[in-house]
Amino acid sequence: MTTTIKTLEKGWADAVKKTYATRRVQWNRAALLATDQVKPNPGDLVLCTVDELGQHTCLELMDGRRAHLLYRDRIVAVYGNRCSVNEFEALVPERLESCHLAASCGIAARVTGRHLRMRPPTTLTPLGLICDSCGTPLNISRFALAPGKSVCSRPSIIAVMGTSMHTGKNMTTASIIKGFVNAGISVGAAKITGSGTGRNYWLFQDAGADAVCDLIDAGVVSTHGMEPEKIEKIFYDLLTHLLSADVGVIVLEIAGNLYQSEVNSLCTSATFQQNIDGVVFVTGDAMGAAQGVMELHQHGFNVHALGGKLACSPLAALEAEKATGLRVFSRDDFLNGALLPCLTRPPMFSEYGAQQAPVGAQS
Repeated sequence: MTTTIKTLEKGWADAVKKTYATRRVQWNRAALLATDQVKPNPGDLVLCTVDELGQHTCLELMDGRRAHLLYRDRIVAVYGNRCSVNEFEALVPERLESCHLAASCGIAARVTGRHLRMRPPTTLTPLGLICDSCGTPLNISRFALAPGKSVCSRPSIIAVMGTSMHTGKNMTTASIIKGFVNAGISVGAAKITGSGTGRNYWLFQDAGADAVCDLIDAGVVSTHGMEPEKIEKIFYDLLTHLLSADVGVIVLEIAGNLYQSEVNSLCTSATFQQNIDGVVFVTGDAMGAAQGVMELHQHGFNVHALGGKLACSPLAALEAEKATGLRVFSRDDFLNGALLPCLTRPPMFSEYGAQQAPVGAQS
């Protein structure tokens, strides 16, 4: 069987649900549909029909609205890997075949494992890869933001990291942003690892951040399985974009835990280490706090404070403070500017890899 190329029907784009993962796509570039024997790659746009509803019954659209999914809906999703210890593990299939909606932002993949509390995934049938007029599959990497320019000085950069999903990273990050905004400081915010979901993007905007970007702006839908140098480049590109916005402080959410490969690769990256001035560590218990702070200190990071679900339990917070010597801040503490004393005016912004220009900067 060979690849078949079809012309997309006139008005096709108005009759489909376009997922958040496609929000940077220039739709006038879409002209053809490649079917049959074609190998998908991470980031490729795929036209699908919804065959059976499962865990995900709603879809994040490009504008942030959550749309209900219905049987036989046509959607445009993006192929990508996913690793969520509390939800799904999923991989890009080798060919166009029945697959799944691995995340509501629009990740199409073959689910290989799921948390016991998750329902089976929503099933998709790929109709073909969306291509340009030359027959080349459209990939969201073609629509990524150009890296910003290096600057002579930079504001403080704070990373929010944690032990796992559902420990409060999202709301802690938003509370930190709002606390700085309430103090009259302009904020740049980004999510660096994990999946490019609209939930984070709109939350950071709603918290008052002046400049927001995420993985979709870097041209990827997920960092799972990605090589360390590519993850480092995502960090650098999104950071330089925020620096170009001339904000007063930058807050970065790092999804996943310290043992996940993409987070671990960041923690051991000289570029990341040199450009993070402090970490807020989010967890749900004292032992997680103690282990996380120890790991971060071993990598040379300054940990400003603890937060997240830990702050909901006075006893657990007391245990964590005793074990780490750090304060546990609640959301209200962050909203009231608890991190203001941590802001510094650090040295000049470190060049990528300390000794070289960003990958692709001269292309």
